[in-house]
Amino acid sequence: MHRIETWARPSEVASGSGVVEQLSSMELFVAGAISGGDFARAWLRARRTSLRSGERVRESFGRLLDCVFYALEEYAIDPAQREDGDLTDAALCGIVQDALHGLRAL
Repeated sequence: MHRIETWARPSEVASGSGVVEQLSSMELFVAGAISGGDFARAWLRARRTSLRSGERVRESFGRLLDCVFYALEEYAIDPAQREDGDLTDAALCGIVQDALHGLRAL
């Protein structure tokens, strides 16, 4: 029987996993190395990879990743389609930064 690993903190996440790609894109975005649109595309692609692969994280870890997911639902990847009430790049960056802070505390 194959045991499914559940990660409790970022330091436990396997290299090459979708979760590690999510974390990496978060770090790059907060550092200003990628744009909000590039971050959103990379993070969502990594999330799909993680879900397809059956990767699992503990509840507190998952809640922090979910905060980013919900923020991206309020963010227009294409600036030309941004509407009133959509998150700005700065607001999205703040949410991602808060999530990273929470992840480092796990």
